[in-house]
Amino acid sequence: MGLAWRVLLGLGSGLVVGVLARARAPALAADAVVWLEPMGRLWVNALRMTVVPLVVGSIVAAVAGERAPSNVGRWGARVVVWFVGVVAAATVAGTLVGAVAARRWVVAAAGAVGAPAPAPRVGWSWGDWVSGLLPASWLQAAAEGAMIPLVLATLLFALALRRVEDGAAVVRFLETVAAAALELVRWVVLAAPVGVAVLGFGLAVRTGWATAGALAGYVAMVASGSVALAFVLTLLGARAARRPLCTWTAALLPAWAVAFASRSSLATLPTLIDALERRLGLPPAAPRFVLPVGASVFRPASGWMLPLGAWTLARLYGVPLGPSDALTLAILSALLSFGVPSIPGGSVLVAAPLLLAVGVPVDGLGLLLGVDALVDPFRTVANVTGHAAIAAVQARAADQEESGQHEHDPQAVGQRQMQELERHGRE
Repeated sequence: MGLAWRVLLGLGSGLVVGVLARARAPALAADAVVWLEPMGRLWVNALRMTVVPLVVGSIVAAVAGERAPSNVGRWGARVVVWFVGVVAAATVAGTLVGAVAARRWVVAAAGAVGAPAPAPRVGWSWGDWVSGLLPASWLQAAAEGAMIPLVLATLLFALALRRVEDGAAVVRFLETVAAAALELVRWVVLAAPVGVAVLGFGLAVRTGWATAGALAGYVAMVASGSVALAFVLTLLGARAARRPLCTWTAALLPAWAVAFASRSSLATLPTLIDALERRLGLPPAAPRFVLPVGASVFRPASGWMLPLGAWTLARLYGVPLGPSDALTLAILSALLSFGVPSIPGGSVLVAAPLLLAVGVPVDGLGLLLGVDALVDPFRTVANVTGHAAIAAVQARAADQEESGQHEHDPQAVGQRQMQELERHGRE
């Protein structure tokens, strides 16, 4: 049995045992929670200690590393604009849907977990929010969990590294730091079945079936939203490639199957390249540039999932989120989606700074990780569909640029006509 399914089994076992203990021996269950929950918090703290080096190193690698897309001029700029635009749309949609769902759950949220009421929030103002976008001290921002300032400062630092002659050495160092943090995460995740079982037990003792109901709603929202996102991106890709929708869909079916089964964008890369180049006849330059970069940093379905997870956990822990928190969720989810590590459950692991930023207990990460095996296949399919769609957009833009440059060249016109005839023959 794979780790993801062992984690799911651990969470399910913890919830069932907690519900039964709550019903049959509430006093004994409460005592067990006192002894067991520190183990769950220890596991969560082990995850939390990797957050800052992992996020900082991943952002620097994505912006200033060798795979940074902007290192090829106009192509890179266009692809980055599309990446950011799609992720921003998915993140805003996830934030709005999560806010509506949380409002419907407000009765169940009151005291659901039985934890102490959250401390009153300090009054919020636009001026305070803007002035706090950049940290006065990196170390203080990291210690306080102020992730938006830390992420923005890291982005600026990474952009500056691109202009420094010896910046590559710093980039390699931070990439190594991120790789070490990622290896540490893998070790911690090995204990995930036990950690999520303990956390699930504690919540079930306090809430009964309320926790299971909230997680079921979360799974339904993430899965259905990922399917909807994949459908929209399929329409975009077919239109950009100027192929019939049925042709585009049939070509991508093998890649979708690999994505759903492997839950890995990188594992799907060879199948996706074959679909775009051989089955759809796109010029090789665009897929071979866009797809590796996209598989490394472009995960629009994570932008959809992250705010939904935060709203779900806020409901469970009775933490009220206001308009300023929604804005924080939208911005930080979009930024963090570009730093998701390429490991199972990676989208959940980067949610730690998001929860810290809006005051939601990070203990809830174990619950999201427990059900991630159910939603990760849908997220992966949506992500690889986005990679294919942006590759088609880039191929069309490159074709239009080439057409403009050679519109008076009879030989170039003839070559394009031959390519069109070959494409129609394949269809």
